[in-house]
Amino acid sequence: MAAHILVQYILDNLAHRIVQKINNVDDLSKLLLWLEQTWSLRNVSALALPFCAGWILLTVGGISILSHCFVGFGLSLACAFGGLLVGVSLYTCFWMILFIFTLKDYQYEMNAFSPANSEIISDISEILTTCLSVQAVLYAAITFLATSGLVDPQIRVAFAFPFLVFCWVIVAAFFLLTRSILGAIINKAKWKTLNKLQAQINSIEATGDLSEKETVERLLRLVDVHLQIMASKTNTFDLKSFSTLFSQLMLPLLALLLGNFDKLLRLLPYVSR
Repeated sequence: MAAHILVQYILDNLAHRIVQKINNVDDLSKLLLWLEQTWSLRNVSALALPFCAGWILLTVGGISILSHCFVGFGLSLACAFGGLLVGVSLYTCFWMILFIFTLKDYQYEMNAFSPANSEIISDISEILTTCLSVQAVLYAAITFLATSGLVDPQIRVAFAFPFLVFCWVIVAAFFLLTRSILGAIINKAKWKTLNKLQAQINSIEATGDLSEKETVERLLRLVDVHLQIMASKTNTFDLKSFSTLFSQLMLPLLALLLGNFDKLLRLLPYVSR
């Protein structure tokens, strides 16, 4: 359900907020072809089915080893169904990473003099931040369930901390990827404008008479604009983005603590001493 909600959210915003800012017809054709290929049954099955097979092997085998007996065909069938769902969800995460990467390949309508302040940058940042927040909430829910009394204590001890670290790595990697792609889009637009200015500067220097005041003033204005654009920021890492990342990283940890709240209560008398 979470995977479906995320994909639908991305596709809706792609249609209403990103596509209209792409100013190249060929890019629109490339985007449509990419969507058709990445959501073909063949590509989804290529990742989901092998993962499902590995999931069944590890889950059924692991639980059988811990319980010292075969878990039974009923639980094995449930693990197979769960593995297929998780495999499709994993493909969704993989697709989201590919989607972020493909965003830097298109040409957008952007503020030529300050690309970082363009509407499309704000839209993409908001869309991807929302996706990351949904993922963090989902990981927190899974962490809470996996570390609560609903799970066998042996399994809880074995998988609680590794899963927490896994969630942190995924959230941090997604955040860093998002910010780096936004920086690449900004830098691409920035150099597109700089190259135009450089061509004009070179043309004036080659054909104009630098002894004329008007020619020199025109040249200096272009150089000044070139320097201002060159100095404009392309880095999308700021205090607000890092505070958002910190809050998202804390969600799985909070879920882990809540899942083991009974143990924390038993530790309080020792801490108070």
